[in-house]
Amino acid sequence: MKFKLKIILLLMIVLLKGCATQGVKTLAAIDETKRVLVVSTMGDDYELMHIGFTVFSNKFNTIDVSDWQIDDVVEEKVSEFITDERFELVSHDISSLKNNMEKLENSFWSGNIVFKGFDEKIFPYALKENFDMVLFIHSVVTEDPVYFTGLNVGGFGLYKRSAFGRPSAKYYAISSVSLYDATTRKKIAGTMKTMSNFTTKYHNNRGVETIGYSDITEDKNVMFELILNGVKHQLKVLGVMK
Repeated sequence: MKFKLKIILLLMIVLLKGCATQGVKTLAAIDETKRVLVVSTMGDDYELMHIGFTVFSNKFNTIDVSDWQIDDVVEEKVSEFITDERFELVSHDISSLKNNMEKLENSFWSGNIVFKGFDEKIFPYALKENFDMVLFIHSVVTEDPVYFTGLNVGGFGLYKRSAFGRPSAKYYAISSVSLYDATTRKKIAGTMKTMSNFTTKYHNNRGVETIGYSDITEDKNVMFELILNGVKHQLKVLGVMK
């Protein structure tokens, strides 16, 4: 397994895709220390898709991986990743703010997964705790960037395709990073989306509808690596990480 992970890490860095940015010059012009609250909404849904030869053979499945605590880990790691001394990232437990929130469909304009009432809770909290900015790490839904089928793909998980009897599978994670002014709630800088993925033969002989939680335990570390490498890439593009 360790040997496989070494190969995986190399592939993930090479296969990072599609990062359009805004506000890099604005960030570069900041000349004083800003307190930044990090908020991850990557979520708890492990998505599985199998795209068949026709639409009638497409299969979908979602597995709850809330016990992986992906958002908690992402928030902690991002605080370690940012090396620019102008940005002071302070660790805060904001899990209570996320509880009992209704997950909505992806935003029409950005593709970001959004939560009902989330902004109305996060920004007042940030001001109360004397934060100047809020850094969001979003899960993103976008048109299939893997096999270009025209279907929407989002979040993180396993994407399989079978055509002419030849199975193909990829692990993937899609995210975006946005930095907001805590007072005005206006976006200062951000990336549109980044996808990290790599091809795998794991689960190749299983239908996605038959895969359960016990079948993806070995996928946990892989998903964390994919998500975190995607976020790292975006932070480097924004110029806040070496």
